[in-house]
Amino acid sequence: MKANGRLGYSVRDVRSRAALATALLALLLSLAASAYAQDDAGMAAQQAAQQAMQATQQALQDMQLATATQQALQANDQAMQQAMQNALASTPSPLPRAAKPHFSPAAGKFASATLVSIQDGTPKAEIFYTLDGTEPTVFSDPYNGPILISSTIRLKAIARSPIYSPSRVASAKYVIK
Repeated sequence: MKANGRLGYSVRDVRSRAALATALLALLLSLAASAYAQDDAGMAAQQAAQQAMQATQQALQDMQLATATQQALQANDQAMQQAMQNALASTPSPLPRAAKPHFSPAAGKFASATLVSIQDGTPKAEIFYTLDGTEPTVFSDPYNGPILISSTIRLKAIARSPIYSPSRVASAKYVIK
């Protein structure tokens, strides 16, 4: 029998178990009838028949419980999907993107060290940058003023503002000869 992720057994598996229990009941009743025919008192046959009936009733109850549980899980899944759709429908539109920072002077080759400024026109924006070519995040170095570039580097920067989503990454390669 295959275990499913939720109940341990699928409804089909439980129904198979119920069918097996019913077949066992028929076998036990047949054995009980044989025993009764051989036993004048018939006590053993009566007990066997009662046990078989109890086993069948338990199997049927298990099948009904599994079916009810499966139906409840399906209803719950449908409710969760509807709730997610409602939440997505009521989510406000995304914030506009902050302006992409730009560098001054622009990328290029330089004979000696140079100071690079980063500007962004987004209100209340903070600029974060990296010098090793990795993507900048809010955990990168915050820009506080011109950066001295004295060796070849890849400068990347983003702008972040509480009223805008993060900007696209600005990137420039500075080659110092």
